Amino acid sequence: MFSLVYKAKTFLLSVIFESISTFLVMRGSYGRVQSLPFGLILKLSELTVPEEAKVVRFVSAHTSIPLPHIVASSTGFWNHYMLMKRVDGETLEYAWRTLSSEQRSNVLEQLRTMVEQLRSIPAPQDLQISALENAPCLDGRVAGRRTFGPFKTVAEFHDHLLEVSKYYDERNLGTIRSQMSDDCRIVFTHGDLAARNIFVKGDKVVAIIDWEHAGWYPEYWEYVKAKYTHDMDEDWDQAIRDMIPGDYEKEWKLDKNLSDRIVGAL
Repeated sequence: MFSLVYKAKTFLLSVIFESISTFLVMRGSYGRVQSLPFGLILKLSELTVPEEAKVVRFVSAHTSIPLPHIVASSTGFWNHYMLMKRVDGETLEYAWRTLSSEQRSNVLEQLRTMVEQLRSIPAPQDLQISALENAPCLDGRVAGRRTFGPFKTVAEFHDHLLEVSKYYDERNLGTIRSQMSDDCRIVFTHGDLAARNIFVKGDKVVAIIDWEHAGWYPEYWEYVKAKYTHDMDEDWDQAIRDMIPGDYEKEWKLDKNLSDRIVGAL
């Protein structure tokens, strides 16, 4: 009985969300993220990618990281739907240049603690490199909007990174592969910790958004992905080092060497 009620509720929500989305498109408003009245945001994502609402709830259950407030979510028709309250703050991308050195340090200290919390989330017994619940990964650095994996080991993940760089000189690929360490930890990772996905109010972090790339990845992946941030000043490069524990410059240089030649790379 409960299952039937749940399915009916999910279907009804999907009908409502799809109707709202269709109405907005007819009004000339396109995009996966739609602004609604009453301080609400409706986000749509394809059924082929991980359901972001599940990830947000998972992170909320295991950390104290400030997250988007989800009003309702559902899956149906051609999309995952997530209705959220609009975050009361501004993106760090916008605020960064206006913050003092002390304010920046305060923000980065908070973010470092949040990254440590993510890494401390207990891993499942059948740990793989994957999205939540061993689902296929989603990462624009690797495959655009296509999913890939999961991978049982870090070595398999590294092999895949080389496979999608198939147009690179094979001799150079071999050199790069030999420098990749396959014995690093697998930890829970946001996967897109760019300034545009961090909301602040003054020097307080009030939300981290955009969790669809999150999952279980090698511990260096958070750093590597953050380094692909565009349109930030030179201080942001040092900020990434301050907010993500560990020294991953070697991994970053290897990955950048690959990604410059990868199909669908950033």
